[in-house]
Formats: sequence, structure tokens, C-alpha cells
Amino acid sequence: MWQTAVTALIVVACSGYAAWRVMPVALQRRLAAWVGKPLPAASGGCGGGCDGCGSAAPPAPGVVAGESVIRIVRKLPR
Repeated sequence: MWQTAVTALIVVACSGYAAWRVMPVALQRRLAAWVGKPLPAASGGCGGGCDGCGSAAPPAPGVVAGESVIRIVRKLPR
């Protein structure tokens, strides 16, 4: 009997964690404020909410800023 209860608690906790991780940040903030523990602000630097902090790598030589380089590699037939 107690094994079923422990398993049910683990499943509920994992389901809650998964729902929290895939939930939109705006909804996370609302729920956290409703509970009384507001989320910290996004810190930038791969932590969410990019404001152009300048931490991005400079473009490769010969590439104009704002453009992307796409490399196509062909595989040899077998």
C-alpha cells in the first residue's frame, strides 16, 4: 500500500516539474506571484531575455554583420 502512495507522489511531482518547465514564462511569473514567491528577473547571458549585452561572438572574417553563413557538406554515396 505505501509503495503505491510513494509512486503516486513521485508521479505527481514529476508531472508538476514537467508542466512548470514547458509553461510560458509569463504564466510562470503570474503563478509565482500568486503563491507569493516572485521569480527573479531574467539575467541575460543565456539565462533568458536577450537585450544585446554584447556577449555574442564577433562575425567571421569576410562576413557582414547581421548575415549568416550556411555551409553545405555533401556526403559521398555508399
